[in-house]
Amino acid sequence: MNQTSDLNGPEQGNLFTSPEHESSGDVANIDTSSLLAEKVDDGVTSKYMSSSPKRDVKSVIGDLKKVLAPLEGLTRVKLGGADSLDELEKVLAKTRTGQTMVQSIDDLLSELRQVIADAAQVRDQESRRAISTFVREVKDSGIGVRESAGGFRVDELELVVRKNQFRFQYNQQPLRTKWESARQSSDISRTWNEAKTLINKFRIEQASLAEMFAVTYEQCSSLIPGSTDSRRVMIQDFYKEFRITQARYDINRKADKVLTFPEFPVWAFLYNLDIYIAHAGSTALEHRLALETGSQAETNKSGYVTHGLNPQQDYRMHVFLVRH
Repeated sequence: MNQTSDLNGPEQGNLFTSPEHESSGDVANIDTSSLLAEKVDDGVTSKYMSSSPKRDVKSVIGDLKKVLAPLEGLTRVKLGGADSLDELEKVLAKTRTGQTMVQSIDDLLSELRQVIADAAQVRDQESRRAISTFVREVKDSGIGVRESAGGFRVDELELVVRKNQFRFQYNQQPLRTKWESARQSSDISRTWNEAKTLINKFRIEQASLAEMFAVTYEQCSSLIPGSTDSRRVMIQDFYKEFRITQARYDINRKADKVLTFPEFPVWAFLYNLDIYIAHAGSTALEHRLALETGSQAETNKSGYVTHGLNPQQDYRMHVFLVRH
């Protein structure tokens, strides 16, 4: 089958203007009238104080520690000692009744939930602004940018956004699994530059790549027993054999050589596969390989995303490599 399948779905709304991503206002406009200014017995009262300034997580946790300190003191008293009863009496004298303590804890936990929710809102607003600014800055610099289902394709990488966190991937394979938060666009720019440096480390020189692909294809073809069409090699099998080819090339040059690529993630293979296909026209015809799609069942089970080099080109799903 030579028909390709377009991965992109229906036109996506702008990530920063769709209802679920609309900003809820600047930090200064957050309503703090419902926030609690919880206090403990040591100098402050437990009550609602709508006119008091909003507190941070550290302050609320500090008050919780004060409330819980007597209980912790009780657990630290060494029982059975000569002075243990006296020590227990001293600690108990500082301990509030159960009902009072429970109320104080409940109030402080309520305030803590509100403070955390407000902090998360501020963080999300910062992240949205940072992502929007980064995309605008990249566009202004002349680098190709295109909105995608998950975020933005930025040159050969894709900036994927989830709950206002981000990471970079190639052909829908994450370069790093960790999701990150951004307070400003420079945080994303730094990660983007690190991702570009990382992906370039796995790029194989074109002449070597063409030779290694030819050898790998021949080996894979020879392993297809009784096939009526031995030209079709599944990409997933090709990837595994390609790793063996890489090791063989290193060992043939020097048996005790440290492998050039001790690891070679799927995204690194797909990156080099796309580079090979992009330059296939310069490969000798008898060794030239091309991508081929499969059935829906084959694609769902064994398909790989390709065509990630150019953000203006749609992603495709392919299953086989063939030699024409």
